[in-house]
Amino acid sequence: MRIKVLTIAIAAVFTVLIYFMVMMKPYRGMEKPEDEGYSGEIFRLAEKRISSKASRITVRFVPARTLKFVAEAPTRVTAAGADNSILSVGATDNVDPDKPFGFPVSCRPGNTELTIDYRVFCCNSGPGAVCFFKEGRVSMPVTVVADGAESLDITHMIDE
Repeated sequence: MRIKVLTIAIAAVFTVLIYFMVMMKPYRGMEKPEDEGYSGEIFRLAEKRISSKASRITVRFVPARTLKFVAEAPTRVTAAGADNSILSVGATDNVDPDKPFGFPVSCRPGNTELTIDYRVFCCNSGPGAVCFFKEGRVSMPVTVVADGAESLDITHMIDE
């Protein structure tokens, strides 16, 4: 009888631990209110200054040494400026995570936050490979000024 009670107690403890591990939201850096309810990893980048003449944001994903992207799998990447009157970001299509891709933008002077959400399918390399979706959010403050950079290039490492 004691073994049965002990087994049930241990199972209950593990269930609670697993629940909290799943429900905890991993992030790097400070959380912001717009990140509430977001379940992927959050990466905060340093502020970028771009020109009001900039017309494109280029994004490049770099897999960790032990990962490879599966180009045939569905990949979702969206980008948005917190204030569309300062940074308006258009849609992109045909995202191949192995190649740089871009978003058309229109800019006006001011300060805003750029957010890029992604979901890519990748696999561990080597024998016994495990495949999974990797989800994340990259955000950074963006200042649009007359003498800023003509383009915004973002390289993001995707790790396990």
